[in-house]
Amino acid sequence: MSKLLSQGAAVDAVDSEGRSALSRAAERGRASIAQRLLEAGANAGRLDAAGHTSLWWAVAGGNAETADALARASRDVDAAGSRSSTPIAEAISRARAPLVELLLAHGAKADAASARGSLLALAARSDCGACVASLIAAGARAANSDGEERPVCAATRAGARDALAALLRAGPDAGTPCAGGPAPLALAAQAGDTAAVRLLLDAGARAGAVAEGQEAPLLLASAAGHDDVVALLLERGARAHLRDADGNTAAKLAHAAGHENVAARLETARGPSLRDLF
Repeated sequence: MSKLLSQGAAVDAVDSEGRSALSRAAERGRASIAQRLLEAGANAGRLDAAGHTSLWWAVAGGNAETADALARASRDVDAAGSRSSTPIAEAISRARAPLVELLLAHGAKADAASARGSLLALAARSDCGACVASLIAAGARAANSDGEERPVCAATRAGARDALAALLRAGPDAGTPCAGGPAPLALAAQAGDTAAVRLLLDAGARAGAVAEGQEAPLLLASAAGHDDVVALLLERGARAHLRDADGNTAAKLAHAAGHENVAARLETARGPSLRDLF
């Protein structure tokens, strides 16, 4: 490399794919070569044909030492072409928390939007709890909607428990309904995700709360036959005698779907009712 440079090789020359020697070195984790190229004047912010910077390639390759050198040499660590994700979005999508922290330390914007929504929502869907914590510490707002889905809703829907726990520690309202749909507790209950249901209840979601126009978490879990979720909701205060818009109890829904163990649990919890006589 040193010999080629001393003979006048163009430091930013590109190959048939529009890739420079710096981007190739970044992808392969050749930190010493990348450093030599930078010292020789290689452009750290140059975009290749796909819109990726050399820093993006270092992140995609999981090469922290090279990424650090490139971030130090970059004017804008968030630089990306219109068809590319930013380096930090790529790090989050691959759940590479140390690289997320490194990029934030070099000035990456925690509240920046990506092609896949907010970085926090992306971290939620990627189930990267450490990424979530780093983004929030850098100023991302856990309770803020990203225009698609609240991060708590995104994590619940994806079954991303580590990310959900990290988001809930930041204090957003666990009981707020998701845009155009049920509250996170109802999503988790319907999916049978007992761990997520417990996290949401511990964070303040009410077992018996019902959003306007939505089904109660207990009814959803009962109809789906999720016995552990039903037991947990009853333990935390859900009322076994709740009925849906058509007058069906949770026990009736469970029985109709063939979940006799769930129906039996609910009948025991419900006890006799005068309404059963009519």
